[in-house]
Amino acid sequence: MRDHEKTSALAVAALDEYARTGSLPEPDRIVELTGLGRDEVDRIAPDEPRLRAVCQRYMVEVAARQAAGVPEYDRFTLQERLGTFVFILLDVIERHESFVRQTLPSPLTGPLNPFEGSVRRVLRPILDAVDVPSVNRFGVTSAPSAAVAANGIVWLIRAWIRDDSEEKQRSTALIDRSLSLMAASMTNPVPQRGIELLRYGVEAGYLPLDRIPVVGDWFRPDQDDVTGK
Repeated sequence: MRDHEKTSALAVAALDEYARTGSLPEPDRIVELTGLGRDEVDRIAPDEPRLRAVCQRYMVEVAARQAAGVPEYDRFTLQERLGTFVFILLDVIERHESFVRQTLPSPLTGPLNPFEGSVRRVLRPILDAVDVPSVNRFGVTSAPSAAVAANGIVWLIRAWIRDDSEEKQRSTALIDRSLSLMAASMTNPVPQRGIELLRYGVEAGYLPLDRIPVVGDWFRPDQDDVTGK
C-alpha cells in the first residue's frame, strides 16, 4: 500500500469512527480498523491535532479529485470550476458535518489552519481555467491569489455550516454570488485589453515604446504568447 493510500485509509477509518462515537480514535483503535502498523500510524498522525489535519486534508483532496474527474472539466470556465469544487466539497463535508463543526479552526487562525491550507493547495490548478486571460494568469494562479481565494471559500463554508434555512438556501445563494464575483475579478479582461491597446499603439507608431531596450522586445509581434493575441 502506497503512502497516500495508507493516509486515505487512516482518514476514512478516523472519520467513520468519529461518526459512530463522536470522537477521533486512539492510535491502537486505528491500527485495529485499518490493519496498518502502529509505527505507520504514529508516522502519519502522531497526535490528535495531526489526525484532525489528516482528516481535513483528505476531505479537501477527495473533493478536488472528484471535481477534476467531471466530464470536460478542462473546458470549464473559472466560475464553473470553482463552483464544481466548492459544491462537491460541501457534499463531502455534509457526510462528516459533525466532525467539521467541531474541528474547523477559528477564522482567527487564517491561513495557518490545516483545512484552509489544504484548500489553498488544491486551488492553484483549479484557478488555471480556460477563460483566464494570459495577462492575468500568472497572478491568478499564484500562491497569494490562491490564499485569498481559499480564505474566502473557507469563510463561505463556515456560513454554510451555520445556515439554518431550509436546505441551506441562503448560504447556497451567497456561495453562488460570491464565486461569480471571485471568478469575474480573476477573468477581468481589462488588463488584456490594455496590453492589446499598447501593442497597437506601438505597431501603429503612436507610442515609441519599441525603442526602449527590453521593453521594446516585449512589444514585438512575435510576443503573442505573452499577451494571448
